[in-house]
Amino acid sequence: MRKKTRRRPPKKRRGTGSKIINQVCIDNRPKYIEDRIEIGHWEGDLIIGKNHKSAIGTIVERKARYTIIKN
Repeated sequence: MRKKTRRRPPKKRRGTGSKIINQVCIDNRPKYIEDRIEIGHWEGDLIIGKNHKSAIGTIVERKARYTIIKN
């Protein structure tokens, strides 16, 4: 006779929200930044791979399009 496998409740997941304090939406940035008139405004992004085993971060200066990529 085989023993039945016991059903387990689904694992609790951590919140998927951002960990950045006082985060501002990109849609709320001032118009003069959007026009790319001056140098010094940076934009960043982070891509995390499957199972958190790899990551790539990018930072781009908006006017000069200077890009820094880190892995």
